Amino acid sequence: MWEQIRPWMGDAHSLLAPELVGPVVSLVAILCGGLTGFERQRAAKPAGFRTMILICLGSAIFTQASILLGGGPGHADRARVAAQVVTGIGFLGAGAIIGSGTVSNYDRSRGSACLAERRTLETIEHGAPRTSFLKFGDRVRIEMFDAAGASIFGAIDQRVTHAMMR
Repeated sequence: MWEQIRPWMGDAHSLLAPELVGPVVSLVAILCGGLTGFERQRAAKPAGFRTMILICLGSAIFTQASILLGGGPGHADRARVAAQVVTGIGFLGAGAIIGSGTVSNYDRSRGSACLAERRTLETIEHGAPRTSFLKFGDRVRIEMFDAAGASIFGAIDQRVTHAMMR
């Protein structure tokens, strides 16, 4: 099946001269990142034009490096680096969401997105944090509700315990 699909997908290493592959792949990454970033910036979302270009270009460079270090186009395991790129982009996305302040409650009495957020807000409001760090025996409950008050994913309800050593 792969051999039937491959001619339609193409491979820059089989289509271009070796000295052109790097620059062409990098330029395509810059173009794709720029288009995505332009759309995000126009919608006033975090991670705009420059950020998306850097993410796409960095991903392309790391993937190209894995191909070169892996013995060339026919021998490299591209999936290994691609998996790490996906993980890295996931962390960048989470940082952009949390860093933009979009994970929060309008009513602070209903809880906080994380303990650090709560302690920071308390420090701003009272000059010092009032909530202690988690201790053994503390209960942590996380649940998200829709506008009608129904639980979306169900609750995560855990107690902080000592790790079992083996």
